[in-house]
Amino acid sequence: MTGSKLFKKDELGQSRYMRLRNRAFKAAVSAHSRVHALIDEPEKGTTTAEYAVVIVAATGFAGLLIAVLKSDAVKGLLSSLVEKALQTS
Repeated sequence: MTGSKLFKKDELGQSRYMRLRNRAFKAAVSAHSRVHALIDEPEKGTTTAEYAVVIVAATGFAGLLIAVLKSDAVKGLLSSLVEKALQTS
C-alpha cells in the first residue's frame, strides 16, 4: 500500500492509518483490562460454583437417603426398634 492511500482522508476526515491505529489501540486496551481482571480476581465466581456443587451433592444424598428409608428392610428395623422402646417403658 502506498503512503498516499494510507494517509488519504475519508468522508469522516480520518485516514486509514488513524482508523487502523485506533482499532489496534482499542484491542490493546481491551486485552490489557482482561489480563488485569484475571490477575486481580482469579477466583471470582468460585464461591458460587462451590455452592452449586454442594447443593447437587446434598440433593443426591437426600434422594439416596429417602430411597433407603423407604426400603422394607429399614422399615422393619425401625418398627422393631420403636416396638422394643415402647415395651421397655
